[in-house]
Amino acid sequence: MVLIAGLALIGLRRGWIVATMTETDVINAYAQRYLRTGGPDAALSDCVALSGAAYPGVWLIVRCVPETGEGAVDYYVNRRGGLVRDAAPPQDAPTVPRT
Repeated sequence: MVLIAGLALIGLRRGWIVATMTETDVINAYAQRYLRTGGPDAALSDCVALSGAAYPGVWLIVRCVPETGEGAVDYYVNRRGGLVRDAAPPQDAPTVPRT
């Protein structure tokens, strides 16, 4: 009985996290990660989010492109906020407009 109650509590907690997580939470988390690894010129404004609907299991793609345009990184994120994979975007990937 205690085991069932414990598993139910874990399930409710995970469900609550998924239900309350926003795109902004995910963008901010991966932009912070980019700042730690992107070098001295990395900025939060280098990152944008794109829909990951074209990729199975991917909710958002957080794309971080430095001002120089070199060393861009894509973070493929699932609905729970977990990293599916991170990679440099393909050479023919659309560029992110700078405003």
